Amino acid sequence: MPFVARRIIQLALVLCISIMFAAAALAAGPYAVGTSCIQIDTGKIASGRSLNDYLQGNWDGDQRFYVDQILASPESTFF
Repeated sequence: MPFVARRIIQLALVLCISIMFAAAALAAGPYAVGTSCIQIDTGKIASGRSLNDYLQGNWDGDQRFYVDQILASPESTFF
């Protein structure tokens, strides 16, 4: 079989397999999740900490820094 024909068949197989796995990822999950408004209040960021610490959920000793601690209006962010 010529090289070009083999490449076309390989690409077609990769595309079909990719579509099969991607379709499963696009399905709705078991939990209803969504957001209407995410605003960060930079004044809530602890001294010596960066926004990245909160976005990654970093630990410092026994204290964890997480994004929900610096939301401007947490009551209206998640529904």
